[in-house]
Amino acid sequence: MKKTFLTLSLILSSLVMFAQSEGEILNKWIDTYNELSTSKNYDAMISNFDACRSELPNWDYAFYYKGLAEYNKQDYASAVKDLTTFTQKNDSIAAAFMMIAQCFNALSQPQDALTYLNTYLQKEPNDKAAYLEMANSHRALNQYDAYIEDLNKVISLDAQNEGAYKNLATAYAMQKNYTEAVTSLSKVIELDGNNADLYYTRATYKLSSKDAELIKTALEDLNKAEELGKNDVKFYNTKYKCCAMLKDNACAIESCNKILEINPEDLGTLYNRANTYYKEKKYKETIADTDKIVNTADIDDKSKLNALKLRYMSKKALKDVEGSNADLELINKMSGK
Repeated sequence: MKKTFLTLSLILSSLVMFAQSEGEILNKWIDTYNELSTSKNYDAMISNFDACRSELPNWDYAFYYKGLAEYNKQDYASAVKDLTTFTQKNDSIAAAFMMIAQCFNALSQPQDALTYLNTYLQKEPNDKAAYLEMANSHRALNQYDAYIEDLNKVISLDAQNEGAYKNLATAYAMQKNYTEAVTSLSKVIELDGNNADLYYTRATYKLSSKDAELIKTALEDLNKAEELGKNDVKFYNTKYKCCAMLKDNACAIESCNKILEINPEDLGTLYNRANTYYKEKKYKETIADTDKIVNTADIDDKSKLNALKLRYMSKKALKDVEGSNADLELINKMSGK
């Protein structure tokens, strides 16, 4: 969260409200609170509140300093109480409204946060941090159109804001507007072109888009992500899916091989590879993979049946009459025929 400090210049004007002796007392407390703020001695800022109010009962800024300390100590409920008291007495300090909003977001009260953010933005209309905070509130409320509007405002103020583009891409993806999600993430990649996760995520958006042209370029993103070090099972499953959608069987088989290097017992991948081998008319390879699946002791009936059917078709294609008939008998038995 943004930590906001009240500068001496903001409160010097209050000196004229006091007689000379009161002015000396005020100076003492201004110096005290500035020193404590600078040293981040928040406990002392809080513990000095009563003494300060005793000597300066009309000095509203004591509530500000106490709220500031509570905010920094993450005592958000207390900070809201004291900062609200301050703003009710003195509404000229924009920072107080911002901190109250941040506290409400931390307390999971986004609607209250929005109220104070709107007041803050009336005073500071071009503060991108406030729009980011407002975006957090709208996201918590599942108000994604408003969330997107906030992020676009941030970008209008800071065209290089990588975080805003990332969040915008995520927001569009949640709305299943994958074309805009790809566009937004492409902006991030322009700013950070060596991040494997960005290329991987953009590829997943492209695959989800069902847009033929985008899907064609998804494999390029996945290859780049792999080049940059992406190499886990989840990655290769996505790459397999992409290759299958593009009907690139060699690529699909290679992806399955990578998964099986990591986890040789992955029966789902064995079936995917067997099925792809079958499409390539590599029937012996199909039979080798389906043999492993069928002979696995704890395999579920559905997976075993699917593997048997694939093995049966492969044996039949190889004109293995005895073998294909034996598999057909097993298939009929499992199917209740």
